[in-house]
Amino acid sequence: MNDVRMIISDLDFTLLNCQFALSEETKRVLTQVIAKGIAFIPCSSRAMSDIPQWFREQKEIPYIVASNGALIMRNHDGKLCVKHTLALSQVKKILAAVNRINPYWSCSINGKLHSHLRIIDDREALDIRGSYLENILKTRILESEPSFLDAYSEEDTIEKLHFIINPEQPQEKQALLDQLAAEFPDLHISSSHPKNIEITHPQATKGAALRWLMEQLNCTKEQVMACGDNENDISMLELAEYRISVANATQQVKNIANYHGEDHDKEGCAKMIASLVLEDGLV
Repeated sequence: MNDVRMIISDLDFTLLNCQFALSEETKRVLTQVIAKGIAFIPCSSRAMSDIPQWFREQKEIPYIVASNGALIMRNHDGKLCVKHTLALSQVKKILAAVNRINPYWSCSINGKLHSHLRIIDDREALDIRGSYLENILKTRILESEPSFLDAYSEEDTIEKLHFIINPEQPQEKQALLDQLAAEFPDLHISSSHPKNIEITHPQATKGAALRWLMEQLNCTKEQVMACGDNENDISMLELAEYRISVANATQQVKNIANYHGEDHDKEGCAKMIASLVLEDGLV
């Protein structure tokens, strides 16, 4: 596929393995892709500070997209080119409104993830274990109450608010979705995993980010490949000619995709990219 000029990919449960890391084989494939002159763009629901350092080190990667499109950073100099963030007053209202239904929130502020301490206290009920638990303990600032927000102002950057859902109580997810839709209709609500709900600025979507990137890099839909696994990836997949899903993707994503790779922990995304855009595949 010599016409592909841009590859944009989700990270968790798509390009990263079950240890939330880039395998050496995946790094090798991406290095070869970049060497071919193809613009590779990581596009994640993660906060900007939580994007794996390897991507920052590859200065040929032109942009990095974080928090579902809330921030787009130019990689070679770290300049923020796009910033669609939540207002502090909005976040306070949301947490106050839904605390009774779900207290398991995380909030990305100034590039740092703050999470309610109850996520750790109730980790067994939330089925948080292994590398997922390790990642939370390593990357989050734990807070006892939403009142920690009082230390911030409207000048601070709030990229995203998200909630973890108890897998044993799916009715709580629907109740939370219903309340958010009724009380905060102007915000964007999506999910990057069956057990979470993510809230961003209405213009902070992966699809909007991809449109902006296509303009900057002068790419048409026919020159774009997109890779994903979950609901928050759909808007960018729909804009790409070549749409890759991994085996662990949701059925909706699989239905949209026109190429289907193996599970994320078997490097399915990287293998599919290699087979489609590298002349000799995985060599």
